[in-house]
Amino acid sequence: MKNLRKNKKFVTGASAALTVLMLAAGTFAWYSAQHSVENKFKTDGMPDGSVKVWEIFDEEKGKEAKPGEKIQKDVGVTNLGDNPVFVRASFEEMVHKYDADGLNLAVEKSTTIKADADLEANGGAFLPVPIIDTTSWSDPATLGFTVDASVPAGVTVKMKELTTSSASNSYEVIAYSTQNGQVGGEWKIDSDAKTISVTDVTYNYYKRTSTAATFNWTVDILEATAPAAFQLDEKINLIYHTANVDNTTPTANKWYFNAADGWFYYIGLVDSGNVTPLLLNAVQIDGSAGNNYMYMDYTLTVKAEALQGYQEALSDWSGVTGALKTALEAVAPAAP
Repeated sequence: MKNLRKNKKFVTGASAALTVLMLAAGTFAWYSAQHSVENKFKTDGMPDGSVKVWEIFDEEKGKEAKPGEKIQKDVGVTNLGDNPVFVRASFEEMVHKYDADGLNLAVEKSTTIKADADLEANGGAFLPVPIIDTTSWSDPATLGFTVDASVPAGVTVKMKELTTSSASNSYEVIAYSTQNGQVGGEWKIDSDAKTISVTDVTYNYYKRTSTAATFNWTVDILEATAPAAFQLDEKINLIYHTANVDNTTPTANKWYFNAADGWFYYIGLVDSGNVTPLLLNAVQIDGSAGNNYMYMDYTLTVKAEALQGYQEALSDWSGVTGALKTALEAVAPAAP
């Protein structure tokens, strides 16, 4: 689970879809827009692409996150349209791990090598158990050894001579398959005959759980304040720009989390060409996470929606009631 590149990656995403919404009263035609960006974490119209998720996210570093390490993911919403808008943002999370045995990954020992189609890299469920770096290990022939016929075809054997206080030499053996996966078994090193043999050969794999755990904040949210952890896995933490978020009271120029519908609302209008104060700061795998979190996939999808910046337009967002509605109406004019 590469080092942070000096040139951070700025992502705006694909064009959004335009939705035209007619109010029940029929007096005004309000426009809304929406956009989302997924991270391997929208008048005179509000034209396609008028509001977008704005973020700084180092995708390469995200691929190799380590427990306790904060992966920068600054998230805000930008208005690319011509007129002020209300904006709201929310998340959808997905985590897909491998079968665990306590705090470690469970190892499935197969007596036959898996078909390539069954490997995770090809859309299957199995990941060959990776081997250690063999740079300092030697081919048996270099040390005068022969690998006998008990070692299956396609299995590569490496040896290392150990330094001991004993007068006799001591060796270790590792083996891997054509899939670069660990090969286990009962290995025998005959220092007198200079041969290496094996019985009970196994090809070792990690197996991905059958289904991913998903959580859509606008559908599944239960907490009264913005959760600090992924709702289905407490070891995955979301870190907010706390100076820009008020979970208690809808406050001008800050984000407010509305538990009634799972959306963060920016209490203010976003003018043309502007970006909201940043909402999310980083994603972190808790430092206490065990080896059972190795090789997991976590996806954080950020979605944003916008409405024209008039008080009357707020009726389209059904979750906007009470103090939240009052606060938003206070920062916007009535429709002309």
